[in-house]
Amino acid sequence: MTMLRLVLRELVERKAQLLMSFLAILLGVAVIVSIETMSHFSKIAVAQELDNLGANILIMPKDANVDNYYRSDFVDAFIPETYVRDIVMSDLKGLDNLSPRLVIPEVGVGDRKVNLTGVLPTGDFPKKPGWTQGADIFSKPEADCGTYTPNATVAENAVRRKMVNRLGPDECYVGSQVAKELNLAVGSKVKVKDLEFKVVEVLPETGTVDDTRLLAHLHTVQEMFKTGPVLNVIEVVG
Repeated sequence: MTMLRLVLRELVERKAQLLMSFLAILLGVAVIVSIETMSHFSKIAVAQELDNLGANILIMPKDANVDNYYRSDFVDAFIPETYVRDIVMSDLKGLDNLSPRLVIPEVGVGDRKVNLTGVLPTGDFPKKPGWTQGADIFSKPEADCGTYTPNATVAENAVRRKMVNRLGPDECYVGSQVAKELNLAVGSKVKVKDLEFKVVEVLPETGTVDDTRLLAHLHTVQEMFKTGPVLNVIEVVG
């Protein structure tokens, strides 16, 4: 009797044991797949909720007061812009979503005052060395979270995450209240000091200081007010 005939005969003789073994393997595989699926989508859900909450890490000057920052959206102290490069070049996990900011309060725009906020778009962040980028190709990402609000507009995502991907030196975002009072819309021109900006987004109404904000490129704001390469704060969506 060959080995194959012996195995087939055993299977025929022990149908109940065969069925139970098959069910046990099937249930085990199903449990493993279910746990992996739940873990994957749980990570995505948690990341989405953190994104919706906005910045949960603030990198500020040593003498700055967090309460004053949240109350007035302004810190009367500075940190070097080189901190952005240091963070981007580091191996720290969870610090990829940065929003470096320089706030100039009470800037005259038309007939009203706004908080002019210089932001560094993520597209202008320093690039890691080529060998580091190559190593990243083989590294496993923490989670593939995709777009956390697929139906949201660019402006809504910018407010929630407080990050800007692309912003030209003569472009700006305006808050909803500023847009209403100055009759601004996408494509409108607005003059700040001696520079004219094109409105590329009108931020949705949030009931916060973002409604009275005008966002422009960080380097443009630094040049306008001769501050040098400095920031007030780096907001991080961890």
